[in-house]
Amino acid sequence: MKQICAICLAIALAVLTASCHAPETTTTTATSQVTTASSAPAATKSPGVTSPAMTVWYRQKTIEDVIGPDLPAGEYVLVADAFGTPGRYALYTYDEDSEKRDDLIVEQPFDACAPVTLEKGQVLVSENLLIYKSRDMEPVKDSDGRYLAGLYKVGRDIPAGSYAIRAYDNAQLSWTRVAVLKDLDNQPGSLIRQEQVDRSKSVQMTLEDGQYLLMRNSYAVPD
Repeated sequence: MKQICAICLAIALAVLTASCHAPETTTTTATSQVTTASSAPAATKSPGVTSPAMTVWYRQKTIEDVIGPDLPAGEYVLVADAFGTPGRYALYTYDEDSEKRDDLIVEQPFDACAPVTLEKGQVLVSENLLIYKSRDMEPVKDSDGRYLAGLYKVGRDIPAGSYAIRAYDNAQLSWTRVAVLKDLDNQPGSLIRQEQVDRSKSVQMTLEDGQYLLMRNSYAVPD
């Protein structure tokens, strides 16, 4: 009996010793943080062309943005999204007591683009458009002589002449847009020509001094 007890005690001590010296195992669960934002992905530009990161707010359905909490105050360019369908926006004052929009400041449909200044204490109601920061639409000419996507005034930002407009390498057809405008007033006759750009072929454009050139996910090469 004593022999059996001694054996049992030895086994118990062995198990206890092993558990004390066993390595500690930690299980880590990876957590992915998903951020939902109303922004459209910007296409990567063609090889050899680099661009700064930009935020683009996508407004397909009618959405109200309170300037400040929802959208920072600043200078913007609104670009119509669905090709052939005008973008629409309206700007209102904001009643802080009721937390609702108040008086209408301006309401404007547009075929291609509309530069706007948004101030704190306003409400932007928009539909079928993309909202770009103005600085992300500023004219840029790269080292290879290509004029990258943005808003240009002919004669000031880009010389008058004939250009081949090409899509960025990975841009889907629905992402691209090139438009020539007489002015930015968005009145009948302001839009001269508007095209989508397929990656398989370029679009030829002849630009005259005083006109405006809008390019979305595309770039211009002088002929």
